[in-house]
Amino acid sequence: MQQNIVRHEEVIAELKQKQESRAGEIEEKERAIQAMKMEKEKLRNWLFRQSALYAKIDKLANQQKHHKERMDVLTNAEQRQLRVIIGQIYADYIEQLHVQYPKLNEDDVLLLCLQLADLSPFAIALCFGNNDAQIVAQRKYRMKSKIE
Repeated sequence: MQQNIVRHEEVIAELKQKQESRAGEIEEKERAIQAMKMEKEKLRNWLFRQSALYAKIDKLANQQKHHKERMDVLTNAEQRQLRVIIGQIYADYIEQLHVQYPKLNEDDVLLLCLQLADLSPFAIALCFGNNDAQIVAQRKYRMKSKIE
């Protein structure tokens, strides 16, 4: 009986050691997955920055903000083009958002993608055809209720 107890204790010790080893492997794999996600995000943002439309958005975002009535924004055709480009580059992120938050509409998803692309609130407002960054804050506020 004593020998059985000793053997079982040895087996338990081995199993605990394997479990700790596997926990370390799991943590390592999770870190690798997180690093890959970050790299994927960087690549998506880089790809978006290579588009001609991004160059236009960047140019618009750098215009003088003193005369709001004379400021240029994206035209309706450019906004449609932006939706197509964002839809192609961020397709898996958009799909994930729709699964996780089904109440979000197209504008909400576009806003989240543009934020992910590190655009300023002013640049995002220009993408929505507005020259006031306050619209972005309002959209974020309305979006909170859809996410909760």
